[in-house]
Amino acid sequence: MPGSTVSPVGLTGDGVHDLGQVMPDIWLVDGQIVNTLSARRWKAARALCHSVVMVHPERVDATRLKEVDGIVDLDWPPAVISAWLAHLATHQREWTRTRDRMRRLSHRYHGLQTQLQVNTYLYDMLRELVTATQDVIPGLQKVAAGLGEFLKAESIRIVVVDVMSRQLVERATWGGNATGAYEWAVGPIGQAADRAEAIKDGPTTAFPLIHDGAVLGVLAVTRSGRSAAYTKSDMQLVQEATNQLAIALLKGQLYSAIKELAVRDGLTHSYNRSYFQNALQDEMAKAKRLEYRMSVLMVDVDYFKSFNDAYGHLVGDEILKRIARVLETSVHSGDVVARFGGEEFVCLIKGGSTGATMDLAQKMRARVQSLALYAVHIRSASGNTR
Repeated sequence: MPGSTVSPVGLTGDGVHDLGQVMPDIWLVDGQIVNTLSARRWKAARALCHSVVMVHPERVDATRLKEVDGIVDLDWPPAVISAWLAHLATHQREWTRTRDRMRRLSHRYHGLQTQLQVNTYLYDMLRELVTATQDVIPGLQKVAAGLGEFLKAESIRIVVVDVMSRQLVERATWGGNATGAYEWAVGPIGQAADRAEAIKDGPTTAFPLIHDGAVLGVLAVTRSGRSAAYTKSDMQLVQEATNQLAIALLKGQLYSAIKELAVRDGLTHSYNRSYFQNALQDEMAKAKRLEYRMSVLMVDVDYFKSFNDAYGHLVGDEILKRIARVLETSVHSGDVVARFGGEEFVCLIKGGSTGATMDLAQKMRARVQSLALYAVHIRSASGNTR
């Protein structure tokens, strides 16, 4: 398309400035020779291509132009062409370095953006867990699933220290089969709880959940292959998760303790009368609906008032505690033992025949009768032992 004009191109080499040139017959676009480039394609090439070169077929060998970047009309003096080619070669190297740097920065930016999304999502889950007004245990499963996906783990286990029994009980599992409970100081989870430090055993790493110096639980992460090594961002994520989980578990323990205090007798730690009455109503409705038997045993301690008057209330309190332990260890785990008032206890027995319940009552009576009450020693203020 000879005769068409091109907008001036700014040049910075050897005194060549703002030249208006004539479009040639042959074009080199990104290393490919293109004939009769239309004005529309010319604009598109300038906008999209890094290497658009105007070539005059009779003056310059096109193969020399594969190194250059820019727009140049080769109908110039040889000195100007040489200087411009040198300038474009330098510019090409700088552009390549800049392009590679931008790619690295772009990759880093996307990585940071992904990490920010991960941290935000995890933070929202943990904040929801920490600010929960009720038991936090149900929310642990959601946190375990989130950590499993973000850490590219094979399995996640959140183990909680039971306040009453001091056992390690598994409360949330992702990507593996639930184990249930763990022994203290045994295996990576037990050792992490016992030593209050991270323990690595093969592909599994156990991180203790610590708040104010007390171990409240353990976060166990299993990763293998390329994901086995923890990056700096992985460790930051684990650190934030363990801190927030420890706070959540502390709140859960306080909630459980308050809940237990509301339904337990202060002296014997058996269930109180209010809890028994609610449990009895629920169990009666369930037994009627499912058509199964249930029994209620009323237990009264004979001669307790005389014993209390003779040996004092402290000894009497100890006797009530021991009797409560006998009753609780005599029934099944689903049954209810409550202090009804004073020296009276009540037992809610689920299932079983009348004869089986009577046998159970006789065993309870025999065990209470065989208590070694003589082993109870309370030193009075005068120094005498009773």
